[in-house]
Amino acid sequence: MLGQWGIFSQTGAVVLQADSVFSVEYEHDYRVSDYPQEQGAFESYNKIQVPWQAKVVFLIGADRELFLVSVENAVASLSLFVVVTPEFSYPSANLTRVSYRRIAKAGGASMIMVEVWCEEVRIVQTGQLSNTQSTNGATSLNNGPVQTSTWQSSIAATPPT
Repeated sequence: MLGQWGIFSQTGAVVLQADSVFSVEYEHDYRVSDYPQEQGAFESYNKIQVPWQAKVVFLIGADRELFLVSVENAVASLSLFVVVTPEFSYPSANLTRVSYRRIAKAGGASMIMVEVWCEEVRIVQTGQLSNTQSTNGATSLNNGPVQTSTWQSSIAATPPT
């Protein structure tokens, strides 16, 4: 796969056979969370990594119908792929969107440009969940007797007479 561009299977097989790859775009965002405070101020408290996204643009002159069927099947599948550029490979991608348009060439619109969008899928293995510190998962403890309240509300529900 080194030196090639495109979308490949996890084993390195070509998934979408095109005449050429026109372009590859890649985005990877990080977001900072914040919360409002008094008098219009806010405070930032966390930075999270968002799954990356990529767009691969293919040019197809021959076998257009076969390519379009292949790309539609790949986008509809739950399979994971690898987006490959000469510099980096981006594994664990699911194809999420496809679009295409014709490109005018000397004798007319003989080629199509197919855009395929991909998004990273993060898989968490069972037993490898993060160590979140939440009281929801804590076991109940009996730390002694509980004192009941003697306070009674002045608004009490009374049965109808």
